[in-house]
Amino acid sequence: MKCNKAFRKSLLTIIGLIVVNGLFVSVTQADPLQKITPVYIDSNRVIYSEEKSITRYIGAVTTIREGLEVKSDELVVYSNAEGGVEKLVAVGHPTYIKQMSQDGQYIDFRSESLQADYFPEKSLWVLTKQAVAWKPRDQLRIKGDKIELFNNNGQLEEMIAQGKLVTIRKLLPNSDNVDYRSESLKAHYLPQQSLLTLTEKAVAWQPAEKLRVKGDQIDIFFHDDNRVKKMTAYGRPSRVRKLSLIDDQEEFRSKSLRTDYYPGELFVLTKNAVVWKDDGTYVGEKIEYDLETKIARAVSEPKSKKRVRVILQPSK
Repeated sequence: MKCNKAFRKSLLTIIGLIVVNGLFVSVTQADPLQKITPVYIDSNRVIYSEEKSITRYIGAVTTIREGLEVKSDELVVYSNAEGGVEKLVAVGHPTYIKQMSQDGQYIDFRSESLQADYFPEKSLWVLTKQAVAWKPRDQLRIKGDKIELFNNNGQLEEMIAQGKLVTIRKLLPNSDNVDYRSESLKAHYLPQQSLLTLTEKAVAWQPAEKLRVKGDQIDIFFHDDNRVKKMTAYGRPSRVRKLSLIDDQEEFRSKSLRTDYYPGELFVLTKNAVVWKDDGTYVGEKIEYDLETKIARAVSEPKSKKRVRVILQPSK
């Protein structure tokens, strides 16, 4: 049915009263003394099915609730028998979501996708079809076929992405320069723990260091200013390739079951470690490579009977 402006305003008030205790907030976890915040939905027309407990907002839909703004071509609200909201489905070309911080001072996250489903009981957004999510303060962008955003009272707590190719780009603080970028089939980001985990065919690059790391899993830890603090790669094997910052020639490459990387400082390779350099091949259970001195050192672990081996190349 088509609505004139006056009718639409009254309908919005009715719908707002219906959904205010369920939309974007878990009903079972809500504090009864907590201030109830209204939801405003604006659209070209509205269709309500009492039989199916579905409300469809169609045409230039804007949904606003204290710090959250969703823009879509269509919004479908699925209600349960008690009148609470079970799910929202927003579709558009694309659908935009913007969530401000709890104090309203900055954007906590924003996203684009062709479809965005919201589950109030889990405080969960599920983005599908050409999904992209940004965490502006962390200078982080994630693309994937499916991205799950767990949002607690205006704060992003967890982000899970998966797809044929999940790509991530992270910029240096206050810069347009890339700190690192990655590809994998899955990615799991925990902002509060400053931890990003890549799994399944994971590859990470650090352009400033001309460095590439491959593994079955790569854990990336961040400093408080969001620069990379450490990378740990696991694989059978994990592999590293680094080029010279001067002439782009290969500085070294390696393989091991575990690789710990401390940017600008050190590589620690453990378990079946091998390093290839222009001066020779280093083999051992543990090899340290100093990025400043460019010296590889094979270390014999205490109580280990395994020996280290170095094959030196003759001078040309």
